[in-house]
Amino acid sequence: GALLYDTMRTVLGERAFRRYLHDYLDRYRYQIVTTADWLEMVRELGNAELLALYEEWIVAPESHFYADGQGPPSPVRGTPTPMLDAELDAEGAPISVDQ
Repeated sequence: GALLYDTMRTVLGERAFRRYLHDYLDRYRYQIVTTADWLEMVRELGNAELLALYEEWIVAPESHFYADGQGPPSPVRGTPTPMLDAELDAEGAPISVDQ
């Protein structure tokens, strides 16, 4: 989350980013906001780089976590993504490295 917003600030510039946050908070104050709501405001900015960022980081993030650019199926598409190198206990919970 924070890294996405930091990158948005870099792409938009400080002034435009602050304007976006102000407008976002004005529009959705005291409401539950969905991803579609958030994406609608990003689209209104008309910045193709931000839309590509959304596609790359939110819709298909798995390529960022694998050296070969290939990752497990994305949970966005309905298939659970397994944890990398995680060992699971009998109930399917991750086993901590400290255990």
